[in-house]
Amino acid sequence: MLAPLVSCRTLILSSRGQALGAMEAAALTFMELARMPAMALELGQLLHGPAEALSDSTALVLARPQGEDARSVTRMAEAAASYGLSPILLDIGPQSPVAGARGVALPAAEGLAAVLLLLPAVQTLVIEAAARRVEDFGFPRRVTKVTDGETP
Repeated sequence: MLAPLVSCRTLILSSRGQALGAMEAAALTFMELARMPAMALELGQLLHGPAEALSDSTALVLARPQGEDARSVTRMAEAAASYGLSPILLDIGPQSPVAGARGVALPAAEGLAAVLLLLPAVQTLVIEAAARRVEDFGFPRRVTKVTDGETP
């Protein structure tokens, strides 16, 4: 499951609606811990340009909510698989599998309850992948965990 995140040069996470906040938090976590580029985009943003940058060195993690938004996330996963990627699809509730995607089943939920299920799942995924990428995992090189304002 972690292979695409361990070997990628860039990580892109995406979803629709309230799930996007969990994906943004995971992108920041991965960027800090794995020391490599990661970004979270609303699915519409991803489709309007950044999808052109997807390659076999890109890892793509999608959160697929229940309801109408599931169709567009499914189409993105199918497209990514056709480009040679192996997207990770975090399914919030029962969903049909997508050929070429790696599915992670989460319990059914909607709204904030779905975000509360998604956040620990996606954070665990990126933390475990980052730990396999970086020798001195968890030890920042340039920043401190003590916040003393916005100055470097």
